[in-house]
Order: sequence, then C-alpha cells, then structure tokens
Amino acid sequence: MENLDLNVLFAEWLETKQDELMKKGSKLAYAYGKALDKLKSYPEPITTPKQLKGIQFVGEKIFMLLCMKLKKYCSEHSITPPPAFENYVVENEGGKRLAELDDENTKKKRRITNWVPKRRSGSWAILVSLYKKDRSRRGITKEDVIAGASQYCDSSFTSNPAARDFYSAWDGIKTLLKRELVDCVGRAPKVYLLTDLGFNMAKLILQKEGGDSSPVRESEMSFDNGVRVTPTSRSENDGVSIDSLALFVPTEASSPLRNKPSKTHDRVQKVFDGVSYDIWMPGEFDIVLIMDNREVRSLTERDFFQRRIVDNNVKCEVRNLSVGDVLWIAKHSKTGKEVVLNYVCERKRLDDLAMSIKDGRFVEQKNRLRKSGLKNVYYLVEEGGLGDVERIMLMKKAIETSIAMVITVSNLFLQRFRRSDDTIEWLVTMTQILKDRYSTRRLLVVKPQSVNSQTEYLQMLESFREKFETREAGYECVHTMAVYQATLAKTNMMTVKEMFIMMLMLVRGISFEKAVMIQNHFGTPKRLLEYYHEEKRALPEPQKQMLMNELFNNQIGSKKINKAALVAMYETWGVE
Repeated sequence: MENLDLNVLFAEWLETKQDELMKKGSKLAYAYGKALDKLKSYPEPITTPKQLKGIQFVGEKIFMLLCMKLKKYCSEHSITPPPAFENYVVENEGGKRLAELDDENTKKKRRITNWVPKRRSGSWAILVSLYKKDRSRRGITKEDVIAGASQYCDSSFTSNPAARDFYSAWDGIKTLLKRELVDCVGRAPKVYLLTDLGFNMAKLILQKEGGDSSPVRESEMSFDNGVRVTPTSRSENDGVSIDSLALFVPTEASSPLRNKPSKTHDRVQKVFDGVSYDIWMPGEFDIVLIMDNREVRSLTERDFFQRRIVDNNVKCEVRNLSVGDVLWIAKHSKTGKEVVLNYVCERKRLDDLAMSIKDGRFVEQKNRLRKSGLKNVYYLVEEGGLGDVERIMLMKKAIETSIAMVITVSNLFLQRFRRSDDTIEWLVTMTQILKDRYSTRRLLVVKPQSVNSQTEYLQMLESFREKFETREAGYECVHTMAVYQATLAKTNMMTVKEMFIMMLMLVRGISFEKAVMIQNHFGTPKRLLEYYHEEKRALPEPQKQMLMNELFNNQIGSKKINKAALVAMYETWGVE
C-alpha cells in the first residue's frame, strides 16, 4: 500500500477550498484559513482521525470534508484508504455526503419550525443583542451578549440561589443553540454568534418592533489612536471595505509542513499572528480596584474592605476572581468593556502564609499566578491574627522560611502590614499610583477568539509583548477580564496532568510536592490504579498498604510519604 502523507494532502485540499470561498467572498474563508494555519504547523504525521479532530479550528464540517476528499483521492488513484480512516471514507459508513458539507453548494436542510421566542424573554433578548452588537457575525462573549440583552428582557440574567431562584434569562441560550439559531465556538472564552436562520429571525423581530434601521453601533467601533474604524469603513488606499479585509488576512504560502510560520500583522484590521487586538488611548478608560468576594475580615464584617476603600474615593467592586484576592482593571468609558492590568495581589495573614507553604497551597497558588501572565504579583502579609507570643515562637522558623521564599525563590513582591487598616491604606495609595501611570499609557487589548490551554495563551501574550512593548511602539499588552477569568479557572483549562495532581492532593497527607512526584511517576490515574490492582493481589493487607513505599522510600524532606499517607493512598486508590 502506498504511504500517504496526509499532512500534505489535507493542507492542499484545505488551501484549495479556502481559495474557492475567498473568490466567492464568503466569510467561511477566514475559518478555513485558521484551520489551514494550524494544520500546517502540526508537528507530527497525521495517521488517525483523532489527531485530525484534535487540531484547533478543525471542526466536524472540515473534518468530514477532508475525509470525503481522501475517499475521492484513494478511489481515483486505486489506493486502499488508511485503516484508521476506513469508517469515515467507505460508502455508507460514517460521515455525510460531500455536498452536505459545503454551505456554498448545498444548504444544510433545517427543520421547518414556526417557533418564535416570546417577546422580551431571555431567548428573544439574546437574539436582539447578538443582532445589534455583532453585525459582522464574528462572535461576542457571554458578558457582551448579556450587556446588550438586559434592556430587552423582563427577567434578570443573574440567578439568585439564596432566594431559591436557580434560573436566569441566560438559560434561553440553550433553546437557541438547540434550534440552531445561535452557534457557540471557542473554549476560553466561548463566543456566541447568530446563524443565518438566527440572523433572519432577529432581523424580522426588530422590523416588527420598528427598531431596525441598521445603524452602526458603538460596540462595533474600534478605537485606535483616536480614529474610529467601523465594519463599513473603506480604506482610502485600496477602496476595499474593512469588513471584507478579514477574508484576506495573510496566511502562510510556504510548505504545509512548516512548523513555525512567520507572524503576520494586519494594521488596518488589527490582527497580529491571527489574533485580533484593539487599542485604548489614555483618557478612554477608568481604573477600578476589584476584590475577591471571599476576601472578608470576619463573618460580621464581610464588606469591611470594600466600604473602607470606597470611603477613600476609590472605585472598588467585589467579584469572584479566578486567581488572586485583589487586582486592578481598566474599564472603557464608552463601551464598558474591561481589561486586566498587570497587577495582582494575594493577601494572607503571616501564619497562614507559613502554613500554605507547608501544605503545598503556596506552590499551587504561585503557579496559577504565574500562568496569569500578569507581570507584577504582590503578597500582602498581615501580622495581625497571631494573638500570643507562644504561637509566634512555635511558627518562627516557618514564618522566616515563607518570607525568604516569597522574596528570593519565587521572585515576588512582599508587603508586610501590622493591621488590616495598613493594607487598605496601601491599596488606596497603589490605586492612585496606577491612575497616574496609566494616564499617559496606551493599552493594547489582546482579544483571542479561542484558547485551548493556559500555555498556549501565555505564548500568545509573550508574542504580543515582543512585538508591541518596545520603546518605539509604547504599548502595554493586556487581556480582557473575560479571558482572565476563563483561562485561570481551576477546571476550565486544566490538563489531565493538573487534574491528576488535584485528585492526589485530596488524599490526606499528600501535599503538592508529593502529588507532583506521584504524577511524574505514573502519568495518569489509570496507571496508578493498574499498579495497585496488579501488584497487590497476592500480598497480605499490611503489605498492600505499604506497597507505594517501595517506589518512594528514598525520598527526603517534603517529598517523603509517611505511613499514614501511604495507608490513605491505598484506601483511596487501591481498595476495590
């Protein structure tokens, strides 16, 4: 059987398809171009459908199109299809007809339905919001949808479990997705956009309401050096509409197997290396201090910090933060959009900092703060709470070690305070310093359409900083609040490795260091289970409990697993 280079074939077919769509002026060309870029840079030979499906931007439609092309190629050249792809290319097995895969040739048949959302319901308001705020139909985040939909809905988009109100108007999105009126793409953050059916329905709704004069909305404008660029604006140089330029973002024309394509920059469309960005000028945004909603002084003074900060004429809001206890954001005065500035704080009592180093929480928190991509990380340590001298003396060594680790090993900023009032005074002063700093600084807002992992996001952010944070350019690269919250949530972007470590840390006596050591040895939960179940069958119970000691008995210090932890590991992972 002839060995097929699927990487090359798939890239050629995608490139041909993209060219066809570009000639027709279809917006699908941009999506196919993104998939083509990722396919070209894929580092391994593609041999299975799982590999092909795993490539970013290769969705079900593109996947089946490539399978149909493969079937046709094998038939024309009398070649046996690769075994792994047989179920996708053999007649009547898996997949769809080629004609059904091309929206430009044969439109997908949709269910005939007379369903129309109830006026001013959640679904109705979401359709109206998407139509008004996303006329280019590239997709907007949940926060942006809700910001535009709230005024058109009689129900709240926020649930209130305390009042036994577990549903919100946002639940209407499920109906719209099910009825194929709205599409959801991406991972962090997810973005929503109208399908052709949804666009037509929203247009009819607004025409009935008498409110569709199709003006350009403020949210569709891009601010760059004080110049507004709208989707209908034209370039004076070439006469091509800005909206259509999105279809002609330069793609790599080199070998499909090139691992590191050169970065492209479209200044007019504001796209660098395939990622959109925006420019905020000084004076267009306000600085707001954000506190985590779990940051309380006591059960009876839950709003102590916010009250005291607001009393000092500082804008302060309380929310649930994915990482950090305090951070600063910039809020655009016209659009209301929010970006995270490069400053974040973790607040701890001195004894709690020492204990967090002992039990591994400090390392885990430090790693998550590092993955945030924020340059300035502060540890705010309060000495209050250590009521008696005896306790202070008992923890003296741990406290000294914790402070040394923060300053030297972790390369973080440490601020020590005697009382909560001192912490508040520092936060107020820091806010004023940041206001002065950003009164003359331009912000470059990175707006990725989809992010698959925290590592990918950090690489993208670093690429932007290398390009724009130069003395000549004079920008500071920041990311949106929505991306910050989504990429740093404890489970949203978690890899199998990180999930396994978190599972191990649930076992009593297994710290972060021990969990990392065990994960490095076994790799996956399945291999750990197999180890216990294969090795322990012929052993008496006491030896079964100590089984893991054979692997890690030479470890010392914080990595040494004591007897109690060995028993707990066996009871959690070894008992059938």
